[in-house]
Amino acid sequence: MAQHPVYGNIKALRELKRYSMAEMAEKLNISPSSYFQLEKGNSKATIERLEEIAEILEVSLAELLGIEIHPTEQLERIAKLEKENAEYRKLASDGMEAFRSIISIFKTSDKIETEEEKAKRLENFENAKELLKDFKL
Repeated sequence: MAQHPVYGNIKALRELKRYSMAEMAEKLNISPSSYFQLEKGNSKATIERLEEIAEILEVSLAELLGIEIHPTEQLERIAKLEKENAEYRKLASDGMEAFRSIISIFKTSDKIETEEEKAKRLENFENAKELLKDFKL
């Protein structure tokens, strides 16, 4: 018997949202292995479970089931996801810049510095601290 396309849709939409299987399992309050079985189509989802998954993935139940997707809604959703991805990329870039600054601070902290070099190192440290405020470390 052929598997219903909803299970492939769940996986594709989960990946678009960049959720792991474990994160989905946690959001659904089920074990990771139960979620794995559900996404693979080895266990059947109730309509209530499908509605819950659609809500988590921020799609309509019809879209999750693969029924009638309106192009304008799809374009709006793509634009929203692209904006979210751009925000994640900016955040990751800022994080890398902060970590590079911190590494350079430690690499130079044991050298004899001029006052200007020391001021620059402290400025880099303050910049790194500012960039890291957005991260939960």
